Amino acid sequence: MMEGCLQSWSDRDMAKDHNHPAALFVGILTGLSYGLIQTISGPVLEESPWNQLSSGVKGLVNSMTLVGAAIGSFTGGFFSDRFGPKKVIIFSAFFCIACLAGLGIQKHYVLLIVLRFFSGLPVGFLSVLGPLYVSEQSSSKRRGFFVTLYQTAVCGGCLLAYLLNLAFFSLKDGWRFEFGLSSIVPIVLLCGSFCYPESIGFLNSRRPKDESAIPATPPINTHTESDSLLANQENQIENDPNVQLAPRRTCAKLTDFMKAVVYSKRAFFTAVVLACAQQLTGINAIMFYMPSIFESAGVKVQTMKILASCGANLLNMLSTVVAMFCVDRLGRKPLLVSGLSIMSFGHFLVVLSGIIPGLANKEWILSLPGVFIFIFGFEVGPGPVYFVVVSELFPEKVRGRAMSMMGLLNWLCNVLIVQLYPMLVEWIGERWVFTALCVISMAAALAALILLKETKGKSLDEITAAKQTRETE
Repeated sequence: MMEGCLQSWSDRDMAKDHNHPAALFVGILTGLSYGLIQTISGPVLEESPWNQLSSGVKGLVNSMTLVGAAIGSFTGGFFSDRFGPKKVIIFSAFFCIACLAGLGIQKHYVLLIVLRFFSGLPVGFLSVLGPLYVSEQSSSKRRGFFVTLYQTAVCGGCLLAYLLNLAFFSLKDGWRFEFGLSSIVPIVLLCGSFCYPESIGFLNSRRPKDESAIPATPPINTHTESDSLLANQENQIENDPNVQLAPRRTCAKLTDFMKAVVYSKRAFFTAVVLACAQQLTGINAIMFYMPSIFESAGVKVQTMKILASCGANLLNMLSTVVAMFCVDRLGRKPLLVSGLSIMSFGHFLVVLSGIIPGLANKEWILSLPGVFIFIFGFEVGPGPVYFVVVSELFPEKVRGRAMSMMGLLNWLCNVLIVQLYPMLVEWIGERWVFTALCVISMAAALAALILLKETKGKSLDEITAAKQTRETE
């Protein structure tokens, strides 16, 4: 976990600028679980017998997943502050497995709705704790890379959902295999929990007030030795009545969070704007209703719709790779502003396809490139960079709960856009819906340009100290 000698808990401060292999493992597995479980119901609802359900029931199946995820994202940070991110991630993986097993054997749409709600709870946990854990286990130089890798894994999970659908949609009850095989990812995450450590931020919040009471430890040179040594040292500390521990993260009550908001209004407002903008620009409306969007563009064959959806999700995943290698080089702000601007252009092309008279019944010539450009802009900008920025905006004491608050807001906007999109298209038409999305994207780009401070190459402590200095000036 650390290099050189680890002789007291104070050395954990130095450990905040390291890259633990667990950041890679947890980032990939939590992201895959999140993306796969959230998306899998979309293609399944195109299969028999679920394709016979009304559009209202189908919408309820998708939205209940998001409602569960909203609740999970809100409560995940509170559980994390109390028990630590690792334990909550383990619980989430187990809960995912149980829900997917139930989805694979159920036979009625009511059970489908109920189980989709419960499967949304661990998705919400992972949407908050995945980036939080990865952020605290990564160095200042590579933190953006690892947190962006999480978003790449989310997109990979979405792609995997459509690939499973492509493989089994032609089989009788093939959807059962899709739900069942989806549990492999959380199973691997659960098994790996025996190997990765608790997050540095959580452990650091529990270090003793009097470090002189802790016996010095011999030099260590490997991750395995340091992890084992830290575990033994924790047990000694917790069992020693002469050692007084600093308050746990549980001291970060709601009042502490509100004080942090009052103390740093700019950070809070920036987080709120980004949390809303990431969803209200329309990404999940497009991803959830992608098959119907392609159908309206002229793609009628089921296999071709799935292949087109796989292609869009592949672009979705590959685009995050661009951000993954650029976020720590170019910075958060340039990627966020440029990504939102590209998204605006994509929306504009969709709007234009409905205006030009010569494109009547051929809207796909501009609308499909517009959708793909939008996806690319999202995944090089607000898609992954949002998680990086929000994990850096708040101090360690309230970071878990602050990310839960922002996660709840993000998921509520997600539910709102997914529920309203088909109704708005029916009421006012696709052109005006995408006009509104274009305006929101441009406004978000302007807000990011004005509000956001660059944090490239800075540790979490340096970012917090800089904010405190600015607020007291």
